[in-house]
Amino acid sequence: MVPAQQSVAVLIFARNSQEDALQKRIPAGTALFDYLTEKTQRIAEKTNFAVLTSSKQRGNSFEERFIYALEDAFKQGYEHVIAIGNDSPKLNTQHLKAAGEALENNTAVLGPSTDGGAYLIGISRQHFDPASLRALPWQKASLFRALNHYFEARTTRVAQLEYLVDLDSLKDIEHFIHFSVCDTHLHTLLVRLVLSKRIKRSTSSYQIPVKRTESHYNKGSPYSLS
Repeated sequence: MVPAQQSVAVLIFARNSQEDALQKRIPAGTALFDYLTEKTQRIAEKTNFAVLTSSKQRGNSFEERFIYALEDAFKQGYEHVIAIGNDSPKLNTQHLKAAGEALENNTAVLGPSTDGGAYLIGISRQHFDPASLRALPWQKASLFRALNHYFEARTTRVAQLEYLVDLDSLKDIEHFIHFSVCDTHLHTLLVRLVLSKRIKRSTSSYQIPVKRTESHYNKGSPYSLS
């Protein structure tokens, strides 16, 4: 039986770093995702919540694997689950603590990512409907809106966290470097990936020069926890 003070669990839903890099088409990204997973683990452990991982996932699609991971957490006796990935560099412990407090007050929690998805989903056992969740547009830009509708249909209030960036591609990484501040080690890893891409692109496109002449959502709107 789960102790009362651990009725909330943080579920880190992420594969191993090699699979992450392959899925996101970032071939040299293994070191990055190793670091992000360790960083996410440290952030979660600073809360008073239980921390669960799902590196060994079951299911044939993203949504199946995610829903099975939630289901397993509830089967362990937790009443509330805060599901996060490992690819939101600006996620911090305060986001998780705010989500846990909201869940314990019968409020679902969503952390919207800038691409239309969600970097955090806080859900309670009483609002967990596997079939309906499976039907949502996972990994699409309409997911955040669909999640709001999901909770709204269950007359559940939704607390909204601030928008954060997910690193799902090299394009996301380039944008993050230009517009965000992060720790030195993470910045170094990100810059190396971008430089590696540029060198590879420059090398593969090199040709012998030829001289030529050319013409030049819940009951009502979500409220913010940020």
